[in-house]
Amino acid sequence: MLPRLRTRALSLLRGRDGVDDLVQQTVLKALVGRESFRPGSNFVRWMFLIQRNEFISELRRNRARVRIAGQISELRSDPPKQDNGLILREFLGAFRQLSRGEREALLLSQLEGQSYPQICRRTTVPVGTLKSRVSRGRATLARLLQPGPLAG
Repeated sequence: MLPRLRTRALSLLRGRDGVDDLVQQTVLKALVGRESFRPGSNFVRWMFLIQRNEFISELRRNRARVRIAGQISELRSDPPKQDNGLILREFLGAFRQLSRGEREALLLSQLEGQSYPQICRRTTVPVGTLKSRVSRGRATLARLLQPGPLAG
């Protein structure tokens, strides 16, 4: 049986080193697992099956691994952007729930960066009302955008 196992190992390994090692491992596994052989079944087929499985196991053990350190790790990568659309949609939904005055006050003060006196001149709203609208708008947005418990 050994010459047949060696010939088969040569064909599996395509002439590479390790033919004798594969034959030795096959015989060792067959001896260890000899209780699994059923008398009357095809012994040659059983041995070739053990050899094939050992060959595949060895390939898996010696599979080439890619090292991340080095050039690959230096490549630029962008963080995923899927969340950006969801966050914007959630913000716009909350922003639409504000009153018109609160939206306008937040847009002019936070987005356009205008001072309170500039906004008051532009909208003819008293400065106290404007500060109140900005404060209420911020508080409402914070409450609406606060993460809640997950639905189970």
